[in-house]
Amino acid sequence: MKQNNVLSGIILTLIFVGGAAFAIYYFFFRKPSAEEQLLRSFVLLDDRMKQNIDFCQKSNEYVYSAFERLGKDSLSRRNPYIEKSQKVKQFANEASHYLDSVRAILISKCEGIAFAQADTFPTKLLKLKYSQDSVNKHFIESKLVLQVQKKLSDYRNQLLSLTEQQNNKILKEKLGIHVDSVRLSEKKMVAWSEYFFENNSLIAIIPILSSLQSEVRYAENFTLGDLYYRATQLKK
Repeated sequence: MKQNNVLSGIILTLIFVGGAAFAIYYFFFRKPSAEEQLLRSFVLLDDRMKQNIDFCQKSNEYVYSAFERLGKDSLSRRNPYIEKSQKVKQFANEASHYLDSVRAILISKCEGIAFAQADTFPTKLLKLKYSQDSVNKHFIESKLVLQVQKKLSDYRNQLLSLTEQQNNKILKEKLGIHVDSVRLSEKKMVAWSEYFFENNSLIAIIPILSSLQSEVRYAENFTLGDLYYRATQLKK
């Protein structure tokens, strides 16, 4: 009986040591495959985009606080700018939340999981292969990508409508919402949806959606800065 216990203890120890050795090899010494390296690059890119979004949101909240302080003075001529800043916040949140929902829809349909779970599904668990057909079906052929393009184009126009330079092409470019056709050469243009999304895997599209969210928050920041500057130029 005692020998059996000793033998079982030795076997368990060998299993534990072997498992630990394999884990050390797998995570620290094994050279990752090309597919794994590509997956990691997309995950890192998505993480970087999310960091940009967080940074812009913190910067924007600071400007909103500055607008609140402006609202406490007695200069009523500043009120229109303060009201416009709240519209900027509304438009930006709507656009950002819409992109969140698109992300969840694609993950839900392409990965075959519930929408509620897709909303928080980790990017690192997405598959690299076998999702192109699914993405084309649920994003391209369903015209969802065109809805995204229209939503972002409408958001850009909404922000431009709040400025005093609505027809300024330079200002439109500075907003950073790029949803127009892409010029490949002097004679060739390609649709925005085709250039960024067609025949692409889900893991590659998710960072692009995060990048679009980053553009939404940057445009919010740029518009707020313009409105705040104009409001502070009004003297008492």
